[in-house]
Amino acid sequence: MHLGVSHTNLEDDPLYGTLKGIAGSDALARQAIEGAQALTPQPREISGAELALQFFSNMAANASQPGSTVLSSAASAVKPTADEYIRQVEANRKAKEATGPLAISLAKALKPDKVTARAPVKVMVDGKAVYMSADEAIKKGYEVATTPSSTGTYKAVLVDKGQGPEKDFMNSDEIKAAKAAGFKVTDDKTVSTTKQILKSFFINPDNKEEVEKIIGRPISIDSLGNALLTDSESVDASRYLETEVTAEKKYAPKYEQGDRIIYKTDEDAKKLLSQYGVEENDDDYNKFFNLITTDDPDQVGKPVIQAESYVSWFFPRDPDSGLRLVARTPSGSETPSVVSFRRKEIDKLVKIELDQATVANELFPVLDSAMQLLLNDEDHSITGGFQSATLRMRNFLTSAFAIPSSEVEGQKYLEALSNQLGPKMRPVGSGSTSDMEFRAYKQAILSLDQPAKTNYLTMYSLFQRTKNAQEEIRLRKRLIYDGKSEKYIQGKLDELDKGIYEKFTSFAVDPDSDKATNTARFAEERNNWFNSLPNGAVVLNAKDSTGVKPFPNQDTFIIKGW
Repeated sequence: MHLGVSHTNLEDDPLYGTLKGIAGSDALARQAIEGAQALTPQPREISGAELALQFFSNMAANASQPGSTVLSSAASAVKPTADEYIRQVEANRKAKEATGPLAISLAKALKPDKVTARAPVKVMVDGKAVYMSADEAIKKGYEVATTPSSTGTYKAVLVDKGQGPEKDFMNSDEIKAAKAAGFKVTDDKTVSTTKQILKSFFINPDNKEEVEKIIGRPISIDSLGNALLTDSESVDASRYLETEVTAEKKYAPKYEQGDRIIYKTDEDAKKLLSQYGVEENDDDYNKFFNLITTDDPDQVGKPVIQAESYVSWFFPRDPDSGLRLVARTPSGSETPSVVSFRRKEIDKLVKIELDQATVANELFPVLDSAMQLLLNDEDHSITGGFQSATLRMRNFLTSAFAIPSSEVEGQKYLEALSNQLGPKMRPVGSGSTSDMEFRAYKQAILSLDQPAKTNYLTMYSLFQRTKNAQEEIRLRKRLIYDGKSEKYIQGKLDELDKGIYEKFTSFAVDPDSDKATNTARFAEERNNWFNSLPNGAVVLNAKDSTGVKPFPNQDTFIIKGW
């Protein structure tokens, strides 16, 4: 699909991306653009014939004035013709500018109301716990495997799943989910309409059917053996009920909590695991070894933190029980203070990361368009001092006499891209930008006055620096989350390749070969490396320690495909 008479591809138009984000879908973004176009007057194009007719008409009128010459009549005819052309161009520009805000307003109006998805629930499928939507779980009749809440507001209902009504207790969310799944849910008139408070009790699976017969409805037992019952139901089935079993109660009789786990050197870790009876050929050995060792020396001796909590050893109380050593977070473990610090640091980095992504998403497409235009220009003379100085006159002549010029079109396009890039160079939070500052920003990144190669190298550098900055933030965030020390983090950041240009450094001289053989092998490896680079890559052809360039007869900067 294309946008307007210029046949711009929608996917390449910055406005389309904005509308897609506002409306929430491709279809609604396209509707907004098409609606805005339909409500905006089409631009009026002045043909070369019209401008020529107006020019010669003005010239004839000026020639009738006393004392006029052919040259003075022609000179006087230029301004009104140019004014008319500029007036129409300005009218078209204002009409085009109005399309964007109108499309944005339409996108906001078309955007559907936000619907919050229900969280998935854990259910038992073939004896295993899996997660799925509540609607799907209800429709398939799976038993919910999560530990039920000890209290909650429920009401007695009859649920018809296509095989007749069944008694049940549901809260408002569960009723909505059941209805959404296609089940018929009605109030159970045989039970008091007063909303019920359900409590959790342990029920032996062997007694499940007996309890269901007593209370007159099916029940769901979780992985710990608990089920939800009303007060009256619990009285009727009391002989089959026991106190609710929690994970901690079920776990405590079998294990005894040991020391908090701390990071150790590789040697000390092996000794500790051997002391705990975990040998290298055991299934759990690698898991425990990786848990308590680290490649950050500053972490050694500090507590291990997993899922933002301290971790402790748990030993089987009965050595003959067949149970194995366990590492887990103790119940009620406090949140480490260092975790709070990490969260604050990560929150700061996330904000920076989002800002970087916004800039990159706006910057990269513009840079790529400009760089491709410069790269594909046959003689690479599309920008420069002469081109810049004569652009206005050449643009007027090509428009006035309908003389097509791909060079002028390309230069006008570069000028438009330069106007887009200029604001991106302004530091965040620096306030408004004066005309002089704006021109300086444009000059620094893409200027028609500069040679094409200079413009390309400048934009390529900006592109690579932006990517490097994004990678550095991502690495720092990950290492902070892993709990690494500041010294370790800085070391890893220093190891990052922050180079902007490609460099050939992989060749190693073979001391057993003569100079001619090494030279030939060097040239072959260098050329293979260069051919593997993508088109448009910039190579820094710098001298090595011996004062020789990898490409001896080439410039310092080599642009592949230039």
